[in-house]
Amino acid sequence: YAHKETPLSEFFNVEVVALSSYEEKEEQFKEQVANLRQRFFHSIVPGGLAGDRRGVVPASGFSFSAQQIWKVIKENKDLDLPAHKVMVATVRCEEIAKMKFSSFVENEAWSHLEEIVQSQHVPGFGKKLTSILDACLSE
Repeated sequence: YAHKETPLSEFFNVEVVALSSYEEKEEQFKEQVANLRQRFFHSIVPGGLAGDRRGVVPASGFSFSAQQIWKVIKENKDLDLPAHKVMVATVRCEEIAKMKFSSFVENEAWSHLEEIVQSQHVPGFGKKLTSILDACLSE
């Protein structure tokens, strides 16, 4: 009972940090993670994890505070997030597209055709390119 009225923040610094999507904004995600890492390294400076005590919530009020945060999240109808299946499908389609593009770029026939077209006219270029693309996409 010695710490009944002691704020939780005396022992823990509870924060929720939203990060950008790793799949969609990899560079921004890595930058945000690096910023968080710096906060750990410099944790006793103002704004650091241990040094910033503004807006503390006592342990006795943590449950109410968390309920209020969740209430705001549930009431926010403007988020309009796609369904999990849609997000997974989108990510998978992007992975497949990258694989197919890599397959095309690494294709020997394309490399040879690209090299030739730099120096001379290639009769039937469209048909040859279509054939290479069809082969890459049908794999």
